[in-house]
Amino acid sequence: MEAHCLETGYDYSKIIPTLKHHCTNGRLINRLEDRPPSQFTRSFLSIKEKLKRDGLIMAKADKGEALVLMTKDQYEQKLLDFLHQAGASPMDYKFSIHNESIRGKIRKAQFLITGPQKSRKRFYVMNPAFPKIYGQVKTHKSGYPIRPVVAFFTDPSFHLAKFLTEWFRTTSKFEELL
Repeated sequence: MEAHCLETGYDYSKIIPTLKHHCTNGRLINRLEDRPPSQFTRSFLSIKEKLKRDGLIMAKADKGEALVLMTKDQYEQKLLDFLHQAGASPMDYKFSIHNESIRGKIRKAQFLITGPQKSRKRFYVMNPAFPKIYGQVKTHKSGYPIRPVVAFFTDPSFHLAKFLTEWFRTTSKFEELL
């Protein structure tokens, strides 16, 4: 199998013979050998397509290992109802300023985060984004309200928060009681 990139002319098949390589606009794209998708993949894609076509979503139930099928409009309305009841309101927020603020605090934390300045970069989130909120349906309650879950791992302070949690546990000799 030959796999040349037109940009460099380098034969990548010598390095990774199990992959097909295609070069478009000077960028190398790797794909596994062409083969038909498995039965599982075909079933998954079929279900995904049907859900999208019918305007349905699958949401995880709050308790137990169950999935709840509901219309996308119902799901969004339940999430908006929760936010309204919690007193949440839209705000004008410059994410880039928040990201730079967190990075500045990481750079200046020389007494807590020891080592050279370069070692502090491990606390940076490389592709920061607003944390995403989604909901789990409370199937055990009437009206099936939503339990909100925030995926925090994209926030610029995620790695710093993990570090500070461990630092606090170690420093205070905190033990979790079960």
